[in-house]
Amino acid sequence: MIKQTIPLLTKAIKARRAYMQKWRDAHRAEYREYDAAYKRTARAENKPSAERIRAAKRSQSYRAKTNNARATPEQKAKARAYVREYRKRPLAKYKEAARGALGYAVATGKIIRPDTCSLCHANPERSRSGRSLIRADHWHGYAPAHHLYIQWICARCDGKTERERRAASA
Repeated sequence: MIKQTIPLLTKAIKARRAYMQKWRDAHRAEYREYDAAYKRTARAENKPSAERIRAAKRSQSYRAKTNNARATPEQKAKARAYVREYRKRPLAKYKEAARGALGYAVATGKIIRPDTCSLCHANPERSRSGRSLIRADHWHGYAPAHHLYIQWICARCDGKTERERRAASA
């Protein structure tokens, strides 16, 4: 019974894909208009931060930096080797998972990034590239249960807390 249904399923899947491709081709102009309208509204909603980021990316210093970063094959190989070694570290997987969960929570609005540091209550200006200097500190660790246990701190307080943690663990 199962052996007979598998070819029928694959045939149905292929027919569905062909139908969807024809439908997309017929309605391509509508989708272009819809996408353009969606992008316009999304830009309007996110205009202040998007403008800062776009302006920073258009700057000549940013372009020069990105064009020259790891330009030679040796530098590219060295960077790839470093990333490979970093991902083998036991804590790296937890860190990446926690950062991903936090990024998703911020993007969906579950967590809102504040403008002030939770330790010194300073309101730092943005960096030259337009990024916020308020950082998320996983002060409770990177375990899956604590992915969203964070405190928003400025770069200066982040450096202080990291030095204190290193001194306490040494």
